[in-house]
Amino acid sequence: MYIVLLGAPGSGKGTQAEKIRDFYKIPHISTGDIFRQEIKKDPQGAKQIADLINIGHLAPDEIVIKLVKDRLLQDDCKSGALLDGFPRTISQAESMDEYSLVFKQKVVVINLSVPRELLIRRVLGRRVCVDCSKNYSFDSYASLDELAQKLCDCGGKLYNREDDNADIFKTRLEVYDEWTAHLIEYYSNSGNLIIIDGSEDTEIVFENIKAELAKLKKND
Repeated sequence: MYIVLLGAPGSGKGTQAEKIRDFYKIPHISTGDIFRQEIKKDPQGAKQIADLINIGHLAPDEIVIKLVKDRLLQDDCKSGALLDGFPRTISQAESMDEYSLVFKQKVVVINLSVPRELLIRRVLGRRVCVDCSKNYSFDSYASLDELAQKLCDCGGKLYNREDDNADIFKTRLEVYDEWTAHLIEYYSNSGNLIIIDGSEDTEIVFENIKAELAKLKKND
């Protein structure tokens, strides 16, 4: 099974992805992580990706599709995978459908629905561990000095992602509305679209996800 996580920036995809990965024992494929790895490996070659991400825009479909397909071809994805950040456009969704047929995997889409004002608070208060990449969400009204003192559970320092600022976040939401939101309509006719209230406590959200996936499995 391919589990696709949809949701606007700040909807909690990263947090839920970790829980789904650990519970269902499937690899977590994050396009954001893939891009950052590509940028680290070849800063000059991946400059186009870096420039787009840093201003809140999407990377070109042809680049994203190739990177994700290469990842899905790896042995650990033979029994399924969790996709976070892919697909984000209709073209990518169509490629995802092709993958599911070739690799004989069912696609289940989970959309995390969160009110816009809560998304803003979450993103402006988000911090990421420099060592293990774990995400933390703090009250966006906390002082910068206070946030600078916080550490990850692993002891690593927390940093503010370049795209987690008010101006870039506004652009990211506009891009989401223009492109990714159309995927809800695309998948609504598949019978495999699950809409989850992402504004609840993270544990409640995860319990609701598990319950919905269990229903789908029972009906197969």
